[in-house]
Amino acid sequence: MMNEKEDIMSEPFIVKTINDEEATPRDYEFNHNNPQGNTSFSKTCFHGINALSGVGILSVPYALASGGWLSLIILFTIAITTFYCAILIKRCMDMDPLLRTYPDIGYKAFGNTGRVIVSIFMNLELYLVATSFLILEGFKNQDSKMLRIDGVTTSVSLYMFCYCAHPVFPTLYTSMKNKHQFSNVMVICFTICTFIYASVAILGYLMYGSNVESQITLNLPTDKLSSKVAICTTLVNPIAKFALMVTPIIDAMRSRFVRNKKAGGLVLGTILVASNVIVALLIPFFGELMSLVGAFLSATASVILPCLCYLKISGKYRRLGLETLVLIGIVLIGIMVMITGTYKAVKDIFGRF
Repeated sequence: MMNEKEDIMSEPFIVKTINDEEATPRDYEFNHNNPQGNTSFSKTCFHGINALSGVGILSVPYALASGGWLSLIILFTIAITTFYCAILIKRCMDMDPLLRTYPDIGYKAFGNTGRVIVSIFMNLELYLVATSFLILEGFKNQDSKMLRIDGVTTSVSLYMFCYCAHPVFPTLYTSMKNKHQFSNVMVICFTICTFIYASVAILGYLMYGSNVESQITLNLPTDKLSSKVAICTTLVNPIAKFALMVTPIIDAMRSRFVRNKKAGGLVLGTILVASNVIVALLIPFFGELMSLVGAFLSATASVILPCLCYLKISGKYRRLGLETLVLIGIVLIGIMVMITGTYKAVKDIFGRF
């Protein structure tokens, strides 16, 4: 199971150059008969839920406390929007059987520039998520409000971080035995994960109100066995996923910059993990870092890029229709979220020093 999971998590970061003029029938045959195209519906659902579910669940009560009860509307809106963007990724891949990874889609839409941009955002997101794991390892009925205007930006950023799995979706799609069921997989994954996120947010906010911490485990009493079990359980996720997060980055750097793969990989891995530790020590603020990742990286990789790539690959940008207007609107809102959320997160981080 671990080997299969590692393949699914790491493959989207393998950059494969596709040239339509050089594509041959053999290339298409390889794609349709690749050894990964045999994953069942249930296993794909499992991998999809696993990709969508992460440490972001620890911050959703704080996100709700920051924005107030009405910010739940934002959570559901983001869930619907990111689900739609996941379907756009599927449509892009349906248009060209050679597309297998997220960088492939970027290349198909915007050439090498698109491939590089997609790869940068994906790997940077992985790096900061891995850093958040180290921060998580280092930390061991109240008043409530309907709406907190000054905290809406933080809420949006944290909610956005919860739906940052889109770089994995192309690999999930290509691994499916019955690819026409991918939309149903996404419905199940997004429904279950959104229900979990909303439930944890509501229960956490009801219990601790505005006093809820950015990492809800910090609110748990440390003298009770149940709390200790809960805290230890949350530590399993960072321990299990840290290597999965940093390995694709190491592989990408090793393939591009290192000749001696074995020795170079060891050196790069050591440097990368050391830099993770340094960043975690310099910025030990879990909530603020999650807000930064959600606003700057998740909004881009999960909302802006899928819409732009679909507009370009489908050719819809050439004609003004209802869907084109919707896509343009989503992109503009995504850019606004990225700018305002990044500014707020960076400001909050510097404000903690």
